[in-house]
Amino acid sequence: MKANFPWISAGLGLTLAMVLISSGVFREPAERGLPLLTTLFITEFGFLVTAAGAFFSGKSVLESERRWSQIVLTVVCGALALAFFILGLTLWQETAGQATP
Repeated sequence: MKANFPWISAGLGLTLAMVLISSGVFREPAERGLPLLTTLFITEFGFLVTAAGAFFSGKSVLESERRWSQIVLTVVCGALALAFFILGLTLWQETAGQATP
């Protein structure tokens, strides 16, 4: 299972990224297709899954012989994790001043 998990997490991460892009996450807040809480949940879940995929893939690269597919998989999962992390922080900062007392 550990050998397949990075592939699953990369596929799931790419799918979640496509869902966010198609919902208009980079548009103005009023024009987005998904509610903020749903978008934040997707970014957090995407970060956790792809970060775990990068960890397990990187660990297998260090433990066994280095194959290009494992190295590329580590980079893809790491890049997706970083993108989800930055997007989540951006969404939190964007809405921090909009709370009403």
